[in-house]
Amino acid sequence: MSISIIFRFKKAQKKIFEKIRRMRWRKGVYCQYCGSFSVELHQIHKTGLHRYKCRNCPRIFSDLTKTIFEYTKIPLWKWFFAIYETGQKSGISSVELADKLNINQKSAWRMLDRIRTSFLKYKPLLKGIVEGDEMYVGGKQKGHKGRCIKWSNKVCVAGVVERKGRATVQIVDYVSEEALTSFVERNVKEGSKMCTDGYGGYNGLNYAGFFHESVDHNREFVRGNVHTQTIEGLWSFIKRKLKGTYYKVSNKNLLKYLKEFVLRYNMRAERPWKRFNYMLSFTLATI
Repeated sequence: MSISIIFRFKKAQKKIFEKIRRMRWRKGVYCQYCGSFSVELHQIHKTGLHRYKCRNCPRIFSDLTKTIFEYTKIPLWKWFFAIYETGQKSGISSVELADKLNINQKSAWRMLDRIRTSFLKYKPLLKGIVEGDEMYVGGKQKGHKGRCIKWSNKVCVAGVVERKGRATVQIVDYVSEEALTSFVERNVKEGSKMCTDGYGGYNGLNYAGFFHESVDHNREFVRGNVHTQTIEGLWSFIKRKLKGTYYKVSNKNLLKYLKEFVLRYNMRAERPWKRFNYMLSFTLATI
């Protein structure tokens, strides 16, 4: 399958800039420096790249200015293939990508890192019945168990997920009531129903405009429609990717990987090409 997709991207490399222009200039070409729509076509490169000149600045910019592709020496069809593979069920590691595209592993890693960095702008606002929980990533350290990670080498990841819907996650320094309430307020629409476990860090949600119900896992896991099974499934999905596809992820880059996993999780029901187009839209956004 990958070979046919590679051939398809390589064969359509002349049409890549047409696709970029359709997606990036939907409301018209505008200057990337002053924001003016008063621009004129300055040059058409043999590859299909268009350069424009602003009548106000006047500065010259192109279809790739202020995107992750601006100064790349790697052909765009290889970037498009990397984005397509990132949207697949298991993602793709830099070693596998380097082997398929016949490039250096470090170049492949930088490509994937830039793509993941563009996903940091993805911040959906959840609503309806939403589940909240935390996950801990990192090595083991004796003497510290449970949620107390302040003096350990673990990283706490807070997450919220809609029932049969979208999810979002964020790294938090400490699982205090203030930190968890602030995280929920930023990512869940006010008035939504929040379902969590019995941890006291979520007690402030009732006072923050949410209808909060919890289930004590020491006694039961489900009470009516109050449970955290959906977000437990999200944690399972993320852990399989961390241990299976990527093996080891540094704390420095962990959030980028988490955003990739969540974006793929949220589009799990979509067709591969729709996922590709959606992910491509983030890479074409102005940085």
